[in-house]
Amino acid sequence: MSWALWITGLPGSGKSAVARAAAAELAARGEFVQILELDALRRTLTPAPTYDDAERQAVYRALVVIAQTLTRAGHPVIIDATAHRREWRDLARASIGDFAEVQLLCPLEVARQRERTRGPGHHPRAIYGRAGRPGATVPGVDVPYEAAVAPELAIDTTKETAEAAGVRVAALARALARRPSPPPVTDGWTLWVTGRPGSGKTTVVSGVCERLSARGVPVAVLEPGEFSAA
Repeated sequence: MSWALWITGLPGSGKSAVARAAAAELAARGEFVQILELDALRRTLTPAPTYDDAERQAVYRALVVIAQTLTRAGHPVIIDATAHRREWRDLARASIGDFAEVQLLCPLEVARQRERTRGPGHHPRAIYGRAGRPGATVPGVDVPYEAAVAPELAIDTTKETAEAAGVRVAALARALARRPSPPPVTDGWTLWVTGRPGSGKTTVVSGVCERLSARGVPVAVLEPGEFSAA
């Protein structure tokens, strides 16, 4: 088992910059972490996003399951996602034993300005430009952004650089960790067992896992049912 940190805040508050800075600070000391950037994951999960309630519910539940699966396999995780509903972050806290929340504080107008001028990346363009239009669901404008009630760390990104904030987040990660983080897996693999319903997929997977475990090979099983049950 390992740990997970969720960096939350308004779009444009600096989540990705702080997440990258924290990961770099940890890596400089030989501690490696996987960043789960929701904007990057969305390109696969929802290539044509609608950002409606049902889609967001499914995407955030999937994000929690991915983070949970990685931490169970011993990989520390930094989650970079707005998650304007507190319930999604609470779900991660309930699902992951070693979990902490980092709240980024940033006035809406500052976040708007940053979003207009930030460079290329996985984030969608002109997020706040859609605010106020019929059917718009921009967090903090069209729908409420629910800040953390009792975050383990709160950072005002108008008063601290991303690098300074990253140092504080990395310190929190070290305090959260119960054991040293494993090195990154560079030669990992994925095996997809497919077949008709009732064809024996679960039985086969269980047998494979038992044999691998007997040889000291760690493996994590990801079942579609986990996403709907999360």
